[in-house]
Amino acid sequence: MKFGLVFILIGLLFNFFVFNYYFEAVHSLQQTSQINQTTKQKLLELNGSVNKSQKMVDDMLKSSSSKSSFYVNAVIQGLPNSILLTEVNYQPLLKRIKSGQSIETDHNTMLVSGESNHSESFSKWIADLEVIDWVEKVEILHYEDTSTLVSNFSLKLIIAHD
Repeated sequence: MKFGLVFILIGLLFNFFVFNYYFEAVHSLQQTSQINQTTKQKLLELNGSVNKSQKMVDDMLKSSSSKSSFYVNAVIQGLPNSILLTEVNYQPLLKRIKSGQSIETDHNTMLVSGESNHSESFSKWIADLEVIDWVEKVEILHYEDTSTLVSNFSLKLIIAHD
């Protein structure tokens, strides 16, 4: 009887240790699974965000028909040394970029800003821009003498439709 009772207690103790070992193993695996699911969810969200951004970039590139570098190069090529450009913006945004919405740009437009220290060369450069075959119109948006030597300007080039 004593032997049977000791045997049952030893069996229960052994069962407790085995059960405890497997319970901790299952608990550890559940935690790992939860971490993996959370990581997978974040990865899917980031992948979706990257895909949206890539689509926006692709849409921008398709809309410009890859002529942006051609237009910018043509504007800069005839630039006199007395003019320093501070901004060249091909197809500027019409409104702020919002998540999940398409990017709206001012197609067939290029904004050019900078400084000039010689008004005659600035006027000649404007005249040269006006005779370029793909330039439909040159608008001077802003021209201001900031000092006796330097003037700030902003131009809007309207590009002829292809």
